Parts: sequence; C-alpha cells; structure tokens
Amino acid sequence: MFLFQLSLIVRGHQPPMTGYERIGKYLITIFSTAGYRVQDNVGNMGASLVINEDGGMNIVRIQVGEQLKLKRQRYKMDKVLIRIIRDLFVVILIKLS
Repeated sequence: MFLFQLSLIVRGHQPPMTGYERIGKYLITIFSTAGYRVQDNVGNMGASLVINEDGGMNIVRIQVGEQLKLKRQRYKMDKVLIRIIRDLFVVILIKLS
C-alpha cells in the first residue's frame, strides 16, 4: 500500500455471506449480488461501497427479497420434478423393452 500510496484495495468476485468482508486494514471484498451463494438454505447478502466526496466510506448491505427466494424454490422444485419424470420414463422404457 505504501509503494503506491493507496489507502484501500476494494475487490469483488468472491461472495462473502455478509455481502462484504474486511481483511486487515487495507483490503475489502464487496459482492453486490444478494442470494448468489446459498448455505443452509440462507442466501448471501449483497453490498455496495459508497464513497463520499470527503473520502469517507459507507457500506450498504442488500438483502434477498422474498419474491426471489420463492422463485428460486419453485425453480428447484421444477428441477426435481423433471428428474422424477425422466427417471419414471426410463423405467417404463426398460419394462417395455
């Protein structure tokens, strides 16, 4: 940091569950997509870093909305139903052969 006179490096791409993660004094990870990663049926929060004109920083967290949660649950159920139907179809084909 001292070589380039930087006060902070902000990086992305890695989704921390809280939306951001501060690593030491000079590094912070920000991930803006809420609900991208799911652990124990709980999606990660997103976050945005707001830098004021005077250089002050504020982190705003973004929650996953209920509509998105429901949409993802329906999508998962659709995938399960498709697998069940496919497996039943294979069993029927085998019995008919």
